[in-house]
Amino acid sequence: MRYKVKARTAVDFGRLREAVAASTHIFAASERRLTLSIGEVDERVRERIRQLGGTIQPEHRYVPETAIV
Repeated sequence: MRYKVKARTAVDFGRLREAVAASTHIFAASERRLTLSIGEVDERVRERIRQLGGTIQPEHRYVPETAIV
């Protein structure tokens, strides 16, 4: 499953990118939109994302049950 991480600021984005890269694969990163598309993460990493000012949500287009084919 893939997740979208959204940062509030460019500074938060840099911190989130470093923290997430140490734990999972980053499929895509958009500095302009301040978003990361990441792989599966455990609850510890999710909490770290929240502490660094990010939000994390499932990317529904990559969930087999909801994907548009």
